[in-house]
Amino acid sequence: MRYAPAGPGQRGAALTVALDHHRPDQEVFLCRPLPMVAGARPRLPVAGTPAGGIHLPGRFTG
Repeated sequence: MRYAPAGPGQRGAALTVALDHHRPDQEVFLCRPLPMVAGARPRLPVAGTPAGGIHLPGRFTG
């Protein structure tokens, strides 16, 4: 079976791809894997996400 090459929006680590599509007014819900959550927490505010817009496991409501 042959696979098509990954498009530009599909290349890189999940967090890097997500930040490429992120808009500062969006809220972000982080879950697993825990190393990715730990890596995302300092990067999201730099990308424009306010602290109140970052939701961590155990704090999800709905």
